[in-house]
Amino acid sequence: EQVTLYAEEIPQEEIELGADDKIIHVFHFTKELLCAHGIPFKFVLKADESFSEAKLRLRLRLGMSEKDFSKVKIAIVRAESYTDPEYIDDDDLVLSWYDFDDDQLLGLDYLETKTERAGIVGSEKAIFIRE
Repeated sequence: EQVTLYAEEIPQEEIELGADDKIIHVFHFTKELLCAHGIPFKFVLKADESFSEAKLRLRLRLGMSEKDFSKVKIAIVRAESYTDPEYIDDDDLVLSWYDFDDDQLLGLDYLETKTERAGIVGSEKAIFIRE
């Protein structure tokens, strides 16, 4: 039996977690939840932080340009069921106020065209998780 194990250095913001901050799991997918890819990671939702501020921290952590990150839609998804993702489009939303269940996480949906997926246009870029 094979198991994939991921390890990363604990980010400073996770070490200095505030009393009202939350840690949530994040994973990557393309259009459908079954099309997961990349390496999942944990992300700190800071208390009273707007969604636009959280998106900026996510973009910086992933090392993506504004242009590339603008093609990513962020959703709240259930890990244990394949219900439709709940896409977030309100930049004023405060994610730390959201009552996350144990099986909910953030999903990063990478929008791409069929030609990009086929590798016809450009080459794939690696996504790096930074502290």
